[in-house]
Amino acid sequence: MSRLTDSDKAWLLSFESGRNFYNEKMKNSEVTEKTYTRLLKKYCDDLKKSPDELLLLKPNVVEVAMMIQKGRTAINPNEADRVLMNYVANDEITQDNKIQMITTVKSFYSSNLRDLARALICGRNFV
Repeated sequence: MSRLTDSDKAWLLSFESGRNFYNEKMKNSEVTEKTYTRLLKKYCDDLKKSPDELLLLKPNVVEVAMMIQKGRTAINPNEADRVLMNYVANDEITQDNKIQMITTVKSFYSSNLRDLARALICGRNFV
């Protein structure tokens, strides 16, 4: 397992969504901090998206209501679920790593008030 570097933590904290994630899920556990930061950074790097850009894949209820009110078409609310399912479907990722990645990404979204599909918790969609 790679070590968390100061630059990884600085990277995470440079995003509003990253600060939310850190404060909600990681600030009291060094092990969780290391694991979640490493995995979220890998996920973002592989998708070529920042943590804040990931949130655009999963608008929350308020954002959807505002889009509707302004007459704009809302993004598919399941886009973040689809992206995560496709990511973990990669055969090069071990089953344990798939579960860790799903846990990390779901925690990231929930700490930013966006929940992913319940089926992802059980891993039913990537077996």
